[in-house]
Amino acid sequence: FIGKSGIFEEYTVHSIAHIDEMLKIAEWLIPDTTKVKMTYAEWLMLTLAIYFHDLGMVVTKEEFECRHETDFKEYKENILDNTKESEYEVCAKDAEKGDTFLYQEFVRENHAARIRQWIEGKNVKNLGEAQTLCKEINDTLKNLDNMFKADLAMICESHHKDDIEDFSKYKVKKM
Repeated sequence: FIGKSGIFEEYTVHSIAHIDEMLKIAEWLIPDTTKVKMTYAEWLMLTLAIYFHDLGMVVTKEEFECRHETDFKEYKENILDNTKESEYEVCAKDAEKGDTFLYQEFVRENHAARIRQWIEGKNVKNLGEAQTLCKEINDTLKNLDNMFKADLAMICESHHKDDIEDFSKYKVKKM
């Protein structure tokens, strides 16, 4: 659904082909010596993280219609006040498509935090109204342990962070 409803239409296609390509990358990236040591839970975590990592970019028509009930209002004001003389400014201030352009930028910047919230079962409306998506994700993951879901949420968010080497935050093992 990424790229539907007029949001992210010009972006990289995030269809099942994107997921398939990521799975192929994991296949050659992980050494055979590591593959044989991985548990079923580790393979499940990896596979789910690949499927879910960009899901925060899904925007429904309902969400877009409710955009002014979120942090988007402040985001938009900040962009419009601080963007000067650029192609970005022209797009942002376009009377017809400015909100669409800015909302996709808002979502793009926050998509990793959004998917983390949704996997954790939090429909926090500050980053967009996503009650339907949150319910679907919750239903999909309902049989998984809460710690597993918390780790999955953190992994999905981490692909948009610059502190992945912080092993005090991203623990390799948990007891």
